Order: sequence, then C-alpha cells, then structure tokens
Amino acid sequence: NYETLYYSRVRARRGNTYSAWSQAASLATGPDRDRSGTDPSTGIPLDFHLEQNYPNPFNPTTQIRYSIPDAAHVTIDILNIQGQHIHRLVNSAQEAGVYSVPFNAAALSSGTYLYVISAGAYRHVKKMTLIK
Repeated sequence: NYETLYYSRVRARRGNTYSAWSQAASLATGPDRDRSGTDPSTGIPLDFHLEQNYPNPFNPTTQIRYSIPDAAHVTIDILNIQGQHIHRLVNSAQEAGVYSVPFNAAALSSGTYLYVISAGAYRHVKKMTLIK
C-alpha cells in the first residue's frame, strides 16, 4: 500500500499587488482512500465521522449524517444551547456504515441547538440553527 500526500497554497492577485500566501492545505491519496472516507473494497467507513446537518439553518426539518467504522451502540441527542436534553433521535445498536437520520424541529422555538453523537468511545458535538 502506498499513500501520496499533496500540499497546496494559494494567494490572490489584483493588478500588480499580491496577497500573502495561504496556510498549506493537504490531501492524502492512496489505494485505501476515496473521497467519501470509505474503504473502496468494502464501502465501510475508515473513521467515525459526524457531518454538519443539512440544510443549516433549517425550518423545520434537517438531515444528520454520520459514519461508524465498527459495530457500536449509537445515540444521537438534541440539546438546547444551555445543554439541556431536548430529544433522543437515535438509540440503537448499528453495524459499520454511513447513516442519515431526519430531525423534525417543528415543535421547537427558533434558536441554536446542539446534536451529540456517542458510539462506543467516540463522542462529537455540532451546532445547528433552527429559523422559523
């Protein structure tokens, strides 16, 4: 197996004036990687991942997408910005894979909410905004 790591930087130009160079960005390629973060031979995710909900902001429904590389008990909880539990969206044992779950916030007020995934030792939090 091999992996190639590419680096790039950019800068802007207006007339004869140039901006400073950007920070370096990197991209890894190789036989065990593809753009989706899954093993191309099995379709199984390589890592745990929680994506930003889409659409965001939303009214009243949005999709929450996540990946788990191994079988695990998965929970996704919705919290208000003060950290108070609002709703448990997912609570089940799941096989390795990529999942998408809808969230309907029709009964909630406009504002910023958190969604928290727990799967085995993995835990991650993201923000979403409901605008009515």
